[in-house]
Amino acid sequence: MEWLNDLLRREARLRRRVAELSAGGNEPRTREESFRKTLRPEVEAIQAALDDYLCGRSETEAAWMSYEVQLYLPIFCHLRSIYASQLASKS
Repeated sequence: MEWLNDLLRREARLRRRVAELSAGGNEPRTREESFRKTLRPEVEAIQAALDDYLCGRSETEAAWMSYEVQLYLPIFCHLRSIYASQLASKS
């Protein structure tokens, strides 16, 4: 379960970063740009780590791990879905 602890630590850093950006008080356009520039790389780093952890796992184990990520990393999962939909709409 060390993989989950690592991802939980990353999620905690992501939460703190979201809170810092939200409290910034900038104009909405500037705030959106800040979110994109600072949070997107963090979300991509968590996704890369998750992909590494899932590599070589059985289908059942990977499905269970993905389920646990959905349960325990809500901020990451939410931002990942937003960024994924943005990428899909650009292509």
